[in-house]
Amino acid sequence: MGNRIVIFILALLFAPLVSESQTAATDSVKQRKNIIHISLTQPLLFGSNNIILGYERVIRPYQSMSLNVGLTSMPKLISVDLDSSFNITKDSKASGYNLSLDYRFYLQKENKFRAPRGIYIGPYAYLYTLDRNTDWNFQEDGIAKNFNTSQKLRIYGAGVELGYQFILWKRLAIDLVMIGPGISRYSFEANIDGELNLDEKQEAVEALKAWIDEKYPGMEIIWGDKKVDVNGRTNTTSFGYRYLIQVGFLF
Repeated sequence: MGNRIVIFILALLFAPLVSESQTAATDSVKQRKNIIHISLTQPLLFGSNNIILGYERVIRPYQSMSLNVGLTSMPKLISVDLDSSFNITKDSKASGYNLSLDYRFYLQKENKFRAPRGIYIGPYAYLYTLDRNTDWNFQEDGIAKNFNTSQKLRIYGAGVELGYQFILWKRLAIDLVMIGPGISRYSFEANIDGELNLDEKQEAVEALKAWIDEKYPGMEIIWGDKKVDVNGRTNTTSFGYRYLIQVGFLF
C-alpha cells in the first residue's frame, strides 16, 4: 500500500508542471501517432533489473493501443528470514518477463487535444512471471546438508484503467495510470530438492513465501492463511490493481 501512495504523490507533483505546458500547446502541431515508453514503476519498486518497454500507436483520432514487454527479476534472497543454520551458497539464476496490453479511449469531451494526449479509460490485460533458483547449505549438529530451492510466481490479470498522458515540448510523454482495478490469478510454486527432511523443507518453503510477501506488497492479503506444501503450488484468484508511471518519446 505504501508504494501506491508514493506513486500517487508523484502523480500530484507532476500535475502542476505538465498542465502549464499542456495549456501552452496548440492543435496546429503535427499529429504524431507513435510513442516509445519506458516504465519507471518496476525499477523503482523492484530494482534496476526490471526493464519494461512499451509502444503505443494511435489507431483512431481518440483511440490507441499500447503494448508493454520486458524482463523482470526477483531480488536476491539475502534477506530471507531463515534460521542461521541455513546458508546460501549460490544465488545466480533469476528470470521472468512482463507482458501487458491495453486499449485506450481518450475522452473527446474532456480533452482539448486528440490522442495520445489527455485523459483516457480502457481495458487492460497482463501476464507477470518471476523465477529464481538458489543453492543452500544446512548445518545441524555438525552435519551438513545441501539442497536447492526454486520459486515460480505467476500473475495473470485483467481490468479497467483510468489514466492521463501528458505531452511536453511536443515530444516528451509522461504517462500515468492512476486507477486500474481488476481481477488477478496468482500462482506460487516452491520446489525443494536435496537432503532435508520433511519438516526442514516445510520450514524453508514457508520462509520463502514470507519473503515473497515482504518484497511484493499485498501478497500476504491475497494468500491469506493458505499454506504452501513442500514441492507444491498455491493458487488463488483475488482483486488486482494496475498502477504505472512511464516516460516516452512521441514521433
